[in-house]
Parts: sequence; C-alpha cells; structure tokens
Amino acid sequence: MSSAGGGPGSGGSGEVVCSGWLRKSPPEKKLRRYAWKKRWFILRSGRMSGDPDVLEYYKNNHSKKPLRVINLNFCEQVDAGLTFNKKELQDSFVFDIKTSERTFYLVAETEEEMNKWVRNICQICGFNQSEDHPGEFHASHRGRRELWAQESGDK
Repeated sequence: MSSAGGGPGSGGSGEVVCSGWLRKSPPEKKLRRYAWKKRWFILRSGRMSGDPDVLEYYKNNHSKKPLRVINLNFCEQVDAGLTFNKKELQDSFVFDIKTSERTFYLVAETEEEMNKWVRNICQICGFNQSEDHPGEFHASHRGRRELWAQESGDK
C-alpha cells in the first residue's frame, strides 16, 4: 500500500498502511460523561524509514496536524469485537489498543473495517492471536478482562 501525497499528515513520516474514519473514546476516567468523537486515523509503518510505527488521529481528513500520535512501540495488546453496555455503542464494531499509558477504544463502521484495522495494527506490532480468545492479540499471554463501560444516566 502506498502513501498518498498531500492531505492529512502529509508531513508525517512513515508509509501509510491504512487510513479512515473511526470513533474514538475519551480517556477511561471520562468514558461515561463525554462523547465518542469521530476522527480521521492514519496508521503508519516506519520500518523502511527508521521512524517509529504510529497511529495518528486528526480532527478531520483535511487537518494538517494530528491531535495525537500513538507510538505503537508502546502497544501492549489489541482486542477486537468488544461489547459495551452504552446504548449508542450496542451493535458497534469496537476494538481497543492498550499502551503503557492509556487504552484507546475505537469504533469502526463495519466488522470488515474493524478487522482491517486490527489486522494491520497487529502485523505492525508483531502480535499473535490468542488461542484462548480469538479476538485478542498480544505479544505475551495475559488474562482476559471484561471491558464494560458503565452507562450513566447523565448525558
């Protein structure tokens, strides 16, 4: 897959592996009170350039500067097909990326889209699928924990 010239993150380094819209969770402490925002994500592999492998997200697909760059060298685990008991996330295609500093919950439009992101991120991170839990990918075996965001009454 080749890198597209211009557009968001054209100043970023590394080959663009995939890009597209995903909904992103707020930090875990704020999961109940804050909205999940739609952001433009770009997954970059730095293998050829010697740069780190990163997942960047932007306000939209015209933004030049990322809101955040997630260094995938610190990615510990990726989980696919998560369920939340939050009404607007039921029947959604949720996956997460766990780093040493934060867990990012992301929602794709389709199951195929979710699988594409998870497959590419895991390939870049060198993760293998867990035999015990097919939706879980990680470098070293860890116990599965249920991931439920509590739904609150406030908006």
